[in-house]
Amino acid sequence: MRIRDIVVHIDATAAANGRIELACGLARRHGARLLGLFTHAGKTTLGLAPAHQPALLTQGARVAEATFRRIAGAFEIETGWMVEPAAAESAVAQGVIVQAREADLTVLGQPDPRETASGVPSDLIEQTVSHAGRPVLVVPYAGQFQGIGRRVVIAWNGSREAARAVADALPLIDGAEAVSVLSLRAKAAGRLTAAAPLEGIVAHLTRHGLPAAPDRLVFEANAIEAAERLLSHLADAGADLLVLGAAGRGRAAPGMKRSLTSGILARMTTPVLLSY
Repeated sequence: MRIRDIVVHIDATAAANGRIELACGLARRHGARLLGLFTHAGKTTLGLAPAHQPALLTQGARVAEATFRRIAGAFEIETGWMVEPAAAESAVAQGVIVQAREADLTVLGQPDPRETASGVPSDLIEQTVSHAGRPVLVVPYAGQFQGIGRRVVIAWNGSREAARAVADALPLIDGAEAVSVLSLRAKAAGRLTAAAPLEGIVAHLTRHGLPAAPDRLVFEANAIEAAERLLSHLADAGADLLVLGAAGRGRAAPGMKRSLTSGILARMTTPVLLSY
C-alpha cells in the first residue's frame, strides 16, 4: 500500500509544531496529501465571559492554521485544513477517529504532562488506535525528529497486532538502513516465557528488500521494566522508529502486570508506529 493521505492532529500545545514538521516531511517523501486537523475541547478561561469562549477558540484555530500553512509551505506539498469544534474532550477523540478512518496514516502527539489545559483527552492515542482501524504514528512531545524509518526496531511477539503493525509499517520503512526484529521475553520466578520465532518474519521482511536481523530482549515480568528496557534498547540502537502492535486497553501480555503499550507511551523518546 502506498501512503496517499496523512492526517496530523494539531492542538494548542507547544509540541504541535514538531508534529507538523514530521508529518510534512512524510507527506513530501510519499507524495501524499496532508490534512491539518485542529480540534480540542474549549477550556473555561478565568476572567473571560462564557460568550467570549468561542471567539477564543476561533482565534486559536486561526493561529494554528497560520502555523500549519507556514511550515507546510516550505515542503511544497498538497495540504488541507479542517477545524472540528468540540464541546467535550470525548468529542475530540471522535473527530480524530473519523478523519483517521479516511487516511492512510494519522500523526498524533504524546501527551505532555506540563500541558494541564490542552483540551485533548489523555487517552486520545489509545482511542484512535483502538477504533480508527488505521495505523497511528505517535511523536514524542520532546525532541526533534526530522525523519523516520531509516533505523527501525520492530517489537515482535507473533500476535495479530504485531503482524498488522509490520504490514502498516512497510511503506514507512522502505529503504531502511537497519531493521531489528526484536523478540521480548519476560522473566518471572526465574523462568523465561516462550519466545516468538523470528526466522519467518525476518525472511518476510528480507523479501521486501529490507536489511532485517533478529534480536532478543529479556526483562522482568512487568510492563514498567519492559518499557524501560525497550526504550533503552532503542537509544542504544540509534533507532528513529519503533513499530509496535498495540495492546487493547487494560490488556497485558503474559507475565506482565499491565500493557507494554501504556508504558511506552508514558516514557517514549522515539516516534512509535502503533497498529491494532
